[in-house]
Amino acid sequence: MKRLGIIVLFDSSGNVDNYIKVLLSSLQSELHEILIVINGYMDNNSLKILYNYTDMVFCRENIGFDAGAYKDVFLHFFGRDRYEMYDEIILMNDTIFGPLSSLKMLFERFEAENVDFWGLTKHPEKVCNNGKVIESHIQAYFLVIRKTLFTDSLFETFWRELDYPQSYEMAVRNFEIKFTVFFTEKGFQGNSLMELYQGLLWEKENPYLLHSYELIKELKVPFFKKKCLQFQNEGYINALKTLEYIEKEDKYDTSLIWDNIYRLCREKKYLSVLDYADLDKFYAVHNRIFIYGNGKYGQKMEKYFRYRNWTFECFLSSEITDTFVNCCKYSEIDFNSDDGVILALGKAAFAEVYPVVRERMDDTQMFILRYE
Repeated sequence: MKRLGIIVLFDSSGNVDNYIKVLLSSLQSELHEILIVINGYMDNNSLKILYNYTDMVFCRENIGFDAGAYKDVFLHFFGRDRYEMYDEIILMNDTIFGPLSSLKMLFERFEAENVDFWGLTKHPEKVCNNGKVIESHIQAYFLVIRKTLFTDSLFETFWRELDYPQSYEMAVRNFEIKFTVFFTEKGFQGNSLMELYQGLLWEKENPYLLHSYELIKELKVPFFKKKCLQFQNEGYINALKTLEYIEKEDKYDTSLIWDNIYRLCREKKYLSVLDYADLDKFYAVHNRIFIYGNGKYGQKMEKYFRYRNWTFECFLSSEITDTFVNCCKYSEIDFNSDDGVILALGKAAFAEVYPVVRERMDDTQMFILRYE
């Protein structure tokens, strides 16, 4: 098949990190052409890098997120007479690391499927706490559209009627979710890699956030989502297990992942309550490390320490029960001036514990999560 890849890049510092180079290089062998859309600013050196992979690089004002970029491509940058030359159009963004497995095999797997659009993962229908319904939809970080769909007049109608989203939530609602809902209602057929495998559909959960290990190991999903390593992610421990698997099986150079995330942390642009770069500095300058909290965040911190082959003395708690393992009562520990305590607590628990810890330790001895 003749394929066009449309890749949306956004970096507020205007950088192209090495993982982007690896991604674009791997796509070159599977796609007939690559079109890159830059949302916002990109410095000249980074632009030169991108022109190594394609001569179609479009810069636009950062309006409307990925959805706005795709809208501008189909309505303004790349006319219908040009994109109708292709058999498939791949929409993707820079929120993924990879490939971790063969893209050639992935495309071949779907060539036998009689569908009009397809992707890797499908979000199940979910009723939110506020009563709103998230309709089942193919997630758009990697979305493949066949000629049967993009040559239909409804394809252009979809983009013309799409308003530029003003928030991330609007982009998900009006583009990602609506794409599947709108075209399915019009009689087009969509599918996902998840649906080709029995027993690997998770109800009421976001698959790529919570089940990256199963997706990558069992289904051979070739990408790892950047959001998986946000410390507040419910699937965080699963994500660390995924990285261990990737490294053990030599699927991908995970230093490319960490180089990007550490840079974003240093620039305070990675939306995680845990700043990995600051934690590295904290660990390096303290002799003994304690983790205050044996709950959800405490367990995540322990797993991250294990992943890094780091050590810590024990968990700390205000009270001890028989269910606690390797846990000491905070008031009974004799701290030294070069000891450090990581407050691995939820926001409410932190508000209670922080004043108590501060009575015995100065600010340089405490590592605090970012709750904003």
